[in-house]
Parts: sequence; C-alpha cells; structure tokens
Amino acid sequence: MSDPSAAILREVPAFEALPDAALQALFADGEAVTLRTGETLFKTGETAEGGHVLLAGRLELFLEQGARRKRLCEVLPGALLGEKGLLIAATRPCGARALESARLLYIPRPLFLAVLADFPQAAQALRDQFAARLADTIGALDAFRAEKLSGPPPGRR
Repeated sequence: MSDPSAAILREVPAFEALPDAALQALFADGEAVTLRTGETLFKTGETAEGGHVLLAGRLELFLEQGARRKRLCEVLPGALLGEKGLLIAATRPCGARALESARLLYIPRPLFLAVLADFPQAAQALRDQFAARLADTIGALDAFRAEKLSGPPPGRR
C-alpha cells in the first residue's frame, strides 16, 4: 500500500480477504471524519449506512440509559465500527464518542459493495469468513442455551 494511513485497513479482520487494490479503493473513496474530544460519532439506535475505521485516537462505546451513559469499552486504532452496516441497513446497538481527537475513515455501504463487485474472489472469501463467524456464534449460543436449560454443572450452585 502506498499510503501509510491506508495500511491500517490491512489490520482490520473484516478486510483481511481484500487485496491491496481493494483496500486502496476503500481508502481513496471513503470519507475522512475528524472528531474532537467528547464529540459523538453516532448514538444508540441510529441506522448504520456503512462502517467507520478508527485511524487515530481513541473512542468509547456506550449504552444510553435515559440521560445516563454506561461505558462498554474503549476502541483503539484499527477497529471497525459498524461492520454489519457495510452489508445491510442495521440499527446501532450502542453509541460511540471520542475520548481524544480522532480520525476515522467512513466507508458507505454502496462503496463497499462496489469494491466487492470489482473483486469477486475477495467477496467470496469475505462471505466464507462471515459464515464461519456466524456458525461460531450460533454454536456458542446453542451451548449457552443448553447449559441454561440443564442447569449448572454439579457443584456449581
């Protein structure tokens, strides 16, 4: 990758199947977003029409409970926020705000889908990656449900 800022896209797990040319296209055609400390990127319940990659700075993810915020976690450079929004319209399960000045790359869904159309092998690899993660999640949920239905293992009361 020629642009060092674009190299961070290589570190995003959801993009590992994409060739450098696809990553360069995302970086070149994505939208730069800059936040000042304390600024909100998005709120709980908003519709995601794409994804954000944190290039520099730190964000926090939070749940809004009335006038209160409950901090969920801190987000560092290389994180992708709104992965599902790259593929479908999705409701954001939490909000995000800057803990310090931050630079992000916003990738609108139409751009992401156009890049996938230009790189069909990468699109298939990405589909396989998402399918494997979904299977893992379903397996974990099935195990959790089975444990809850059968009760705790002996000795754990």
